[in-house]
Amino acid sequence: MSVKAMIFLTRRDGLTRGEFQDWWLQRHRLLAERLPGLRRHCFNLLAEGGPFDAVVEQWFDTRTAMDACYATELGKQVAADSGAHTKTRIRTVVEHHEFTIGATDAVAGA
Repeated sequence: MSVKAMIFLTRRDGLTRGEFQDWWLQRHRLLAERLPGLRRHCFNLLAEGGPFDAVVEQWFDTRTAMDACYATELGKQVAADSGAHTKTRIRTVVEHHEFTIGATDAVAGA
């Protein structure tokens, strides 16, 4: 089973929503996608007024691979770039469970 990190971001003061989106989608994404060991990367923009501006999902083969990735010079550069554009950056590792809608597994008692 792979490891998934979720990163909750709030843009720094003085950065508009549009500027934040442009930074992430046009510049930071290209840097982050070069991270060694990163298998999948998903950026989710929250509706205006939400508790955060975005939630990032990152998949790695193992926790060790994820930790090693951020210990590299590129990993440190990615974290520093994120820190320069956000006032809140909370990263947590989650246990990811995904289910296919309409799968043949029946729910007991349904």
